[in-house]
Amino acid sequence: MENIKNKQTLGIIGLVVLVAIVGWFIYNDTSTENTISVEEDSEKNIIVNIGEDGSIDAEGYDVEIIEPEDNTVSIPAPSLNSPIVFYVELADDVKSIMTTKIENTRKDLQAKVNYFNGWIELGLQYKIIGDYDGARDSWEYASAIRQSSGLPHRNLGDLYGYYLKDSTKAEENFLKAIELSPDQIEYYFTTASFYKDVLKDTNKAIAIVERGLKANPNSPDLKSLLNSL
Repeated sequence: MENIKNKQTLGIIGLVVLVAIVGWFIYNDTSTENTISVEEDSEKNIIVNIGEDGSIDAEGYDVEIIEPEDNTVSIPAPSLNSPIVFYVELADDVKSIMTTKIENTRKDLQAKVNYFNGWIELGLQYKIIGDYDGARDSWEYASAIRQSSGLPHRNLGDLYGYYLKDSTKAEENFLKAIELSPDQIEYYFTTASFYKDVLKDTNKAIAIVERGLKANPNSPDLKSLLNSL
């Protein structure tokens, strides 16, 4: 009985750690998107003049106009009322934790259906309980919400490559993630691992890391990865 309790405790601890890591990756991948960084003297007021021809004069400052993304989504949202089904063996207390998390995320999305991070998180929660179709649908919808983000495609690449066993779609999504977010070093690692471990193609693994170094020539991690292949 004591061993069972220990295993259940370890299972809960492992789940908490996994959710924390997942949250870190979501934050780090999305926190730099749709933001503007301005450095200025706090004592100085910046006057921006817009000419009749649309030209901008900001007293020597570089100004970038960022158009908001189209909020219309090309595909219907996945159901948020379907039964929560566990396709992998989990302890009862872990199931309870995951059920609560999924229900809370669904409530957030019912209030704001085009909440990008919510769909990313829901997909990860579905993946934990073995609902890979639900994870796929969540991330595909997230990719439709924010078409400029590589994160949904990175997650879909992993899902197709290791869980749904569709190598063609896995490669398509990994490469799309890199195309959209070439500065995300982790994407080159996951893609190289897929080439090496799933496709057994070391040449492709080397090529994708070399591509990463062209985009990020000062990355010591990519240099180390290339030397290890």
